[in-house]
Amino acid sequence: MILTRFENIDISVAVTNLSSAAGGSGAYSDDEYRELIKHWIEVHLKGHHYAYINYFARVDGVDGYKLIPNWDGSGTIKIVVDPGDAYTLNKIYDGINNEVTQESEAIVLMAPVLKTVDVYAVCNVDIDTLNPYSNNEKSDITSKIVSAIKVFIDDMKLGEDFIPHKLSVFLDKEIPELKNIEFSYPETPVSISDEEKCVAGNIEVIME
Repeated sequence: MILTRFENIDISVAVTNLSSAAGGSGAYSDDEYRELIKHWIEVHLKGHHYAYINYFARVDGVDGYKLIPNWDGSGTIKIVVDPGDAYTLNKIYDGINNEVTQESEAIVLMAPVLKTVDVYAVCNVDIDTLNPYSNNEKSDITSKIVSAIKVFIDDMKLGEDFIPHKLSVFLDKEIPELKNIEFSYPETPVSISDEEKCVAGNIEVIME
């Protein structure tokens, strides 16, 4: 056997992401792990619902997923995975077939269908303010609001509905200068299916 030892070597590596970075998914909570432990037997039964949940609790590089059983009226299971790049889908397909499925099961993996959400809003930063902001300051605040709206939408989870009220709460935390915001579009929640994921479209913010 030949052993090679490397010392004091600086190595620089360039990495290109297959898809843009998102908010990521947090670790499972204690309650979620307790749920898996309660179903420990089912976790080890190939083809069982909890076998899939256990697999996705351990797999790396996945922000979200949705299981759609009996997709075509038979035993086919459709799984929507975010991100849905070719590398991630192929890795998960091999992993599921090796660790989770029974031989009789058919698996269909797909990337999310991207649903564009446009936002039109009117904002005010001068309410209850003794010294109104200048036009340049308002322009800078408007740019920050637009950027924050895009972050909120692009970080939404797979299948999560767009709710204007939740966006307002997010902006209230992110933009301390913002006093009021009213959405002219959309005024009501936008329904997102389990196969869809929101992406920011045209964002227009008017400062009063």
